[in-house]
Amino acid sequence: MNLPWLLASAALGAALAAAVNWAADCLPRDCYQVRPRLWQGNRGSLLLERHALVTLACLAGSLAAAAVLGATWSALWLLLWGAAFLLVAVVDFEHRLVLNKVLLAMVLAGGALSLAGPVLAPRPPEALAGGAVGLALFGAIALLGRGAMGAGDVKLAAAIGLIVGYPQVVSALFLGVVLGGLAALVAILRGLGRKAAIPYAPWLALGAVIALARAAAQAPL
Repeated sequence: MNLPWLLASAALGAALAAAVNWAADCLPRDCYQVRPRLWQGNRGSLLLERHALVTLACLAGSLAAAAVLGATWSALWLLLWGAAFLLVAVVDFEHRLVLNKVLLAMVLAGGALSLAGPVLAPRPPEALAGGAVGLALFGAIALLGRGAMGAGDVKLAAAIGLIVGYPQVVSALFLGVVLGGLAALVAILRGLGRKAAIPYAPWLALGAVIALARAAAQAPL
């Protein structure tokens, strides 16, 4: 990896981190309200910790993508979608919300890319099939589980299906379910109880990013 590409990757990671942190601060509420100071009380401490963690995650992700994929469109593709899913995870961790406006933006971007036809984007039939599978699987879980799955998680599963396409949606959601189950088990072992509120969207998002990383590694363009 040459130094200019290393610096460019670090700069891209820093820019994505700033975008994710700004969106996580503003989108869950009215951006025109007076924002709390980052250093104000416990809330400020948590915000500073999250800003630092998001920055480290984006920098590590950008450098890893640069090291593995090089100066390719695949690396850029993975980083942009990774930042979008990181935003979903952060908001759900902090607010227990999967924002419709974020999902809508992701679905529109995924649909547009599918129609435009870059190599890493699923073709329209695969994207539609993936969205339908995600919606059907998690919709059934939500209905049968009687509150075990929120509407936001169902919509996120459909968005993941559209973005990764079929059949990749199956492995992405399966991995998300496994990771979410492990997180719930850890919560139980820590004494939080079976009914502890475990944010599920971050694990679905992580499963989607892993599926996207696999696709990018198979076609480094």
